[in-house]
Amino acid sequence: MKLWDSFRNFFYKRSLREQIAHLQVTRSVTNLSNAKEIGILFDYSSPENERVVIKFAEELKSRGKQVEIFAFSNNKETVPASGVQLLNKADVNWAQIPEGEVTDSFIRKDFDLLLCCFIQSNPTLEYIARISHAKWRVGIYSPDKTDYYDLMVHLEAGKDLASLIEQIEHFLNQINYDSN
Repeated sequence: MKLWDSFRNFFYKRSLREQIAHLQVTRSVTNLSNAKEIGILFDYSSPENERVVIKFAEELKSRGKQVEIFAFSNNKETVPASGVQLLNKADVNWAQIPEGEVTDSFIRKDFDLLLCCFIQSNPTLEYIARISHAKWRVGIYSPDKTDYYDLMVHLEAGKDLASLIEQIEHFLNQINYDSN
């Protein structure tokens, strides 16, 4: 790791620790059928990701769910699709920490589910997921991110975002719990 990356990583982790120290969120298990408000985080790096996530969000909305989509793009010129809140490089500081009222508002939302629909490591989106006020956070399995998500889904190498979403749906539909 280069010196600059080590330096940036140090401040990223320090900021996360500070945020987590003040975080007071009650996590609670839910499944897809009982969730009313769902937040979706995704990487806006390809048109295919956008297409897959918007299709999934529309399916959830057709089931009566309130869905809010939040995406990150490395390109400052990206124009988001309708209904997508976009965070870009201009909204992220040098340590890859997202900033701004729109981001803070998304983080503070009390979603029943936060679905982290990105396959590659993305420090900015992971930061949002880690400090989210969502009751239940779901994301891809990574051994060094077990405290970022409440439910982690293992995805075989070479699989795409549509496969991840399919796995997330499958496992969330399998959860049975006593809500009393």
